[in-house]
Amino acid sequence: MVTAEGASSSPGRVPALRLTGTNSFVKRTRRTLRFDPVSILLSAAVALSPFLVWRIPGAFFTVSDGLIVIAGFVWVVRGAMGAKRGPGGSRAELVWTFGVGLLVFSLGLFSVWNGDASRGLLVVGQYGFALGLLPVLASRLGGDRIEVLIRWYLVGTGVVAGYGVLAYYLAPDLPWVNWVGGRVGSLLENPNHLSKAIAVAFPFLLRWGYVELRSLPLVLLLAALFVGGLLVSSSFGGLLAAVFSIGLFLVLSGQVRAAVLILVAAGCAAFIFFASGIEAPEIFVTRVMPLLDSRQALNDAGSFNEKVALATQAWDNIGRNPLSGMGADMFEKISITRVPVHNTYLLLWVEGGIGALVGFMMAMVAALMLCLKAWRSGDRILGASCVATVSGFLFVSLTNTHVYGRFWVVPVVLSGVACSALEKRKSDVGAEPRVHRR
Repeated sequence: MVTAEGASSSPGRVPALRLTGTNSFVKRTRRTLRFDPVSILLSAAVALSPFLVWRIPGAFFTVSDGLIVIAGFVWVVRGAMGAKRGPGGSRAELVWTFGVGLLVFSLGLFSVWNGDASRGLLVVGQYGFALGLLPVLASRLGGDRIEVLIRWYLVGTGVVAGYGVLAYYLAPDLPWVNWVGGRVGSLLENPNHLSKAIAVAFPFLLRWGYVELRSLPLVLLLAALFVGGLLVSSSFGGLLAAVFSIGLFLVLSGQVRAAVLILVAAGCAAFIFFASGIEAPEIFVTRVMPLLDSRQALNDAGSFNEKVALATQAWDNIGRNPLSGMGADMFEKISITRVPVHNTYLLLWVEGGIGALVGFMMAMVAALMLCLKAWRSGDRILGASCVATVSGFLFVSLTNTHVYGRFWVVPVVLSGVACSALEKRKSDVGAEPRVHRR
């Protein structure tokens, strides 16, 4: 059983940012969030953030976004604007705020100057909403409530992955399932997005299983759904991102035993899976398995050659004018394949200028600063999971376009705010948290 040392009334102790393992997930949620409509709304919002299909037709505004807006409205109406803040106010938060401001200012400026002003305002609004409003609301919550938000985010991601697995094996005509060349996009529509979202969420899931043994059956179920989602989405990039984020978590957490158990569990699961007669998705066998052979040419991985050509064209444009940008969504109008470059860093640079790229990186560095501080001097397991989550997001951004979708931003925001909450607890009590097993 996992407990937080100092959970009693002894002075000088800081309860670690984790559940104690004495209550079920649902009971803990009910006890932690009751009588707090903002926390309840945000829990629902993060759980539904991967449900991309549930949005207004012709607009990038989902049910999850609506819940965030309502939470913000309730927060203002209740007079919380001037209330004492939760985690936040640190140097990292200031860096985040300045970086987000620089990103939206630079992207908006060059959209008005060189591109389509109306389109630029839409993209700037999306980034401002994702990187501005959600962190502001989440930073007002206490550590226990942030922990519950993380769990509901994992449940929502697991449901989306499980829905895709169900569609592939049993009900291909399910509503809201998007098929791309035999690959399942599930409620996220895009198979690549599904696999990468799972990859980014995996470190949080591993930590949950480590710190709360009582929830281990639920964690194992979600892990099985995550793996199933990786298989039916059949994205080589998503698989690499999952290996990267899981490996980084295990290295930073120092959990050698956990790594061995994961390998053993994976081997047993694979044996049971294939012994039961269920076959791996054909699209995974034909599209991804050959790429695991080191002798296979890298340019066979999906649309690798096309993405390299787009990146080369973006570099050429940046080389001609490295300071200014051409405006939001303007690159795809001149690209050789009429699609944006699949690299978030290059896309922000070529469309928003160097300011947009610097602003984005400042925000990500701020999140990493908080996570690394928690890893070095606070809760090592929490810090490791958050560093791996943010790093996984940065990894998948190498092959993404714009990342203002809330399903991308939610895990990064939760990582930063969770570690900021831990830092606030330390400053309030004047001691560092320690965790032990009994």
